[in-house]
Amino acid sequence: MSEEFKIVGGEDNNEEISNHLKVSPKKVSNKVIRKPSMHYVRSRDELLEEENQHFESLRKKYVKTRRTKIVGTISSFYSSYENLKSMVEAGLNSFMVNMAYCTPDLLVTLRKHRDALEKEFDIQLPITCVLKGTLVRIGTLMQPEIFLRKGQEYRIVLNHKVLGNSLYCAVDDKEIIRRVKVGNQILIDYGQISMTIKRIEKSDQSLKLLREQNGYQHEDFLETFTEKKKRFYPNLYFGRESSSDQENPNNGSIFSEDDIRAFNSQDNIDDSFSSSQISQTSQNKTNFKNLCHSTQHLDCQGNNNKQGQFISLGSRKNIQITENQIISERFMQNANSPSKDTPKYLNSIQQNQNNGNSNQFQNKFAEQLRQKKQGKKKIYDVIVCEVDSDCLIKSYKPIFIYEKDYNQKKDQLRKYRHKNLNNDMGLIDSIGEQLSEDDERAEDYEGEECITPKDITDINHCINNDIDCICVSNVRSARDIKAVRNLIGEDRGVRIMAKIQTPESVENFEEIVKASDGVQIARGYLTVHMPVEKLFAKQKEMIHKCHEHLKPVLVSCNILDSMVSSLLPTMCEVGEISNLVNDYVDNIVLSSETSCGNHPVQAIKTLSRICVEAEALRIMKRLQNPSHSDIVSIKSQSNAIPCCIINCSLEAAYQVHASVIMVFTTRGYTALKLSKLRPPCPIIAVTCHKKVARNLSSVSAVNSILFGSLIGTEVLIKRVIDKLKLTGLLKVGDFVVITSGDIENLANQTNNLRIYTVQ
Repeated sequence: MSEEFKIVGGEDNNEEISNHLKVSPKKVSNKVIRKPSMHYVRSRDELLEEENQHFESLRKKYVKTRRTKIVGTISSFYSSYENLKSMVEAGLNSFMVNMAYCTPDLLVTLRKHRDALEKEFDIQLPITCVLKGTLVRIGTLMQPEIFLRKGQEYRIVLNHKVLGNSLYCAVDDKEIIRRVKVGNQILIDYGQISMTIKRIEKSDQSLKLLREQNGYQHEDFLETFTEKKKRFYPNLYFGRESSSDQENPNNGSIFSEDDIRAFNSQDNIDDSFSSSQISQTSQNKTNFKNLCHSTQHLDCQGNNNKQGQFISLGSRKNIQITENQIISERFMQNANSPSKDTPKYLNSIQQNQNNGNSNQFQNKFAEQLRQKKQGKKKIYDVIVCEVDSDCLIKSYKPIFIYEKDYNQKKDQLRKYRHKNLNNDMGLIDSIGEQLSEDDERAEDYEGEECITPKDITDINHCINNDIDCICVSNVRSARDIKAVRNLIGEDRGVRIMAKIQTPESVENFEEIVKASDGVQIARGYLTVHMPVEKLFAKQKEMIHKCHEHLKPVLVSCNILDSMVSSLLPTMCEVGEISNLVNDYVDNIVLSSETSCGNHPVQAIKTLSRICVEAEALRIMKRLQNPSHSDIVSIKSQSNAIPCCIINCSLEAAYQVHASVIMVFTTRGYTALKLSKLRPPCPIIAVTCHKKVARNLSSVSAVNSILFGSLIGTEVLIKRVIDKLKLTGLLKVGDFVVITSGDIENLANQTNNLRIYTVQ
């Protein structure tokens, strides 16, 4: 026994110590041994209540408004007006839609909700659309995170409509089967998940094995009613169903699971709808009608609809029937009179029941089903993999294929092409021949086109839906940006952003920055192509180059990944976000946190608090030590006068401790340049163009105000100051630095600088 626990006393005490350390409090080497006790802590809500006053004082005294903007990726999970409103109230500044897993219908819905939110909050909310490109992703899963065990078989189904679970998932590209072979390694979620391909089989073989080995009971890889409920009602994740759901296999509904699958099917006749179930449906038709009239109705978020009105979800495929919950406006409006919008088989049931010919109809309908079932079923490919280690798989994550020898040949070919060595064309041809020995995959390794036919269609949808920015995926050079710009045209006011996610884009970063209107650094993708230890230095270098060229920069991937399923971030995430704020990034992008996570609003609030805290510390250091302030200047370009005004306005803001810098701008360049010079106070950009106002709202430290015209600068200054006084951004005695031009409402005419005292 060590000296620290040397016993003072007789043998009785020694015996007590040796008895599993069950000791009454006695002095042992001048210390008291106590029994273990429970440590009580306060909840996060209680801690935040105390911190609210602290954050409020930081905002009023130093930060005023948060400089770093927050971008939220939106999917069909949280696309309702109520969800978007909650996110905006929490601090969201911009919406992002990834067309890899979103439909054009979502763009229409998001645009409508965005316009309504702008009117309600009097703000500008830009929408960025990310093109799918050539990247392959997994589809939607039943839950935000699903645990996979090492050594288990996991299937990748080549049918994007399949809802994934712990046994299989879907992919959005059927051509992946041409690029893989047995023995290849598949990396998902930027290398966090590793699987080895064991075999490739057909869907009917997979279903047969799933029934034998895992007790799978469905006829196809189709989402069941319970899975749909989890998909549309995230609060039911992780088995939080009611006890009645566990007791009743039909989840408390008078309909069987297959009945509801048939009702929600996109087809008029569902393959899995049997004749015996048709009889059950017809018998329950009367109960269904009575239940529709008597049941309390809920909206799609699970809230009570107090007006007692039915809620239309826009299309028949979205109609859901759950316990104490029916959303069936169209059906009830036409319960007694058939309509084109009502499913055909329900109309037929209603007509035949009214005529007393239900039995005759059932026999006729059952015969139609038998004839259809005799037809050939659709068979698709399934990739069977073995999970290499325990992991958590998430929705919409990208898939990468790893093949050691192949990647070496590809890198060798890419390096020779990059150097343009004409004398070595024979070597390049020989490498290409080696790549095409097995199959026709040589074109995949030599390089894929950045813009696909789907991207061109999505660009057209973006233009029609007033999208403010288009982010091009898989950019390799400035030529890709120019190709998209030629498709869109210069006069539409749509920004073109480059998504840095390939080794070629890192090598050609300088020319890509010059050709684009902004850059999104998708560092998660880069971790697959380069060592993680080198990535943080590359990230800082790319951010610095964006500041040099006066281009907005966004950083995405692995921001608050832990908050997809947890209410608290990790300290590593908090530290990394603080580093991004200190690097002066314009936007931080939340991906899974807001697209399919359990706590999107909490994630936005947490990110906002971290940014405010980091910005306040940075501003306080600069104000306490003016000699160490990181004031930078911009070089005089074609017109030296606006550049001189911008530099002087920044110096004046530091000298007089201005509360606001007010900028009158037509194209937004003056506000963008000021933002890159790291001002000590917020920038209020006054403009007369809607697109410019929205685009400036995604620039660091800039808040835009829209007017119909910039003519009458003196009147507009008073109106803006009155508005800022109402919001609490200005008070009597504050200083405002104002830049404008003698020739009003014209671009590149900034030549005035004044310091205004709020009266």
